[in-house]
Amino acid sequence: MAPGSFAFSKWYIDCLDRDGRLVILYWTSLEWKGVRLTWHSVSVHAAGAPAKTTSSVVATAPPSCTPSSVTWESTRLRCAVTLSPGVRAIPPQQLADGVTWSCAAPAARAVVKLGDTTFTGTGYAELIQLRVPPWKLGISALRWGRWISDDVSRSMVWRPAMQDAQHFGRPGEFLPERWSTGHDAVQP
Repeated sequence: MAPGSFAFSKWYIDCLDRDGRLVILYWTSLEWKGVRLTWHSVSVHAAGAPAKTTSSVVATAPPSCTPSSVTWESTRLRCAVTLSPGVRAIPPQQLADGVTWSCAAPAARAVVKLGDTTFTGTGYAELIQLRVPPWKLGISALRWGRWISDDVSRSMVWRPAMQDAQHFGRPGEFLPERWSTGHDAVQP
C-alpha cells in the first residue's frame, strides 16, 4: 500500500434467533499511514438484559464467501458463524468515489456458535470498503436498514443513495433511497 493511502473494510453480520435474541458481529481492517490493524466484535442483545459485547484486536481472517455460504471464525472470541443465503448476493456497488458496498447474504439461515451457546435464526451479511477517509465524504449521518422474511426467500435492504457525496447527509436534507431486494436494486 502506498504511503498515506487509506483502506478500511467493515463486515457486518447479524443473526436474529427464534427467541428474539440478536447477535451482531463486526470484522474490520484499517490500513493508513503505515498502520495495519484488525478489530472484531460480537454483541448479544436479549430483551430485558444489557447487551453483552466482546471484542479483540488480535488479527483474524475476514469472513469467507461462496455462493452458498458466508463463514467466519474467531478463536479469540470463541465464535463461529455460518450463513446459508436464501437469495443471491448483491454484487459490489460503488456508492461514491472510493466507497464500495456489497451484500453477501441479504437473507440467510444463520448459525452462530458463541462459546457453549448456539444461536439459530435469520441472518444478514454485508461488506463496505472505503478507499477514502470517512471524514472526507461529507457525511454527517448514515441511515440503513434491512428486512428478511422468516423463510429467508425474500429480503429488502435500504440505504441512502450516495451519488453526490458533497450533498449527502446535510441536516434536514432527504435524498432518494436505494432499495435492494436481494434480486435487483430498485428506486422507490
